[in-house]
Amino acid sequence: MNLNQFKSVWEKEGKDPVKVIELFMQAVLEYEKDQEKGTYMISYLIPKDDCVENSDSPTGLVPNPRGAGYYLKQMLKDPNIVRSYVGGTPQNKYGIDEKNLELKVVKKEIQGDRARIVIKSAGKDSPTPVKLRLEDGYWKIESGSISSIATGVKKPE
Repeated sequence: MNLNQFKSVWEKEGKDPVKVIELFMQAVLEYEKDQEKGTYMISYLIPKDDCVENSDSPTGLVPNPRGAGYYLKQMLKDPNIVRSYVGGTPQNKYGIDEKNLELKVVKKEIQGDRARIVIKSAGKDSPTPVKLRLEDGYWKIESGSISSIATGVKKPE
């Protein structure tokens, strides 16, 4: 998916917090292949105050390297982390079908401009809460939740 396609999907799906988490997982998978493109994609999905200015980015922003950007680098070190949320398991060596990602939502709570979506990783014993907030009419994943997503997973079998 190129940046224009991603932006178009985000504009359509960004008003659903679960879809934003799915887009985040897709963007991190893209980040593994092309860090610049993935970083630009992720800049649509996190709040402005978790970003720094970058005139090359289509949003004018990129994840702050001391915040969300740091956790992205952690996920780059272990690609199984993101795969564990979208269909990969220790048993299948975290293999996924990138055209058919399967995010498992355990709980969904939305109150006003805040959302808490609990997602399940096949590589972790406990589900992961993801906090989002509305910004300019779109849901954005808070940096603290990215750190929760970025925690390690079980080794492949």
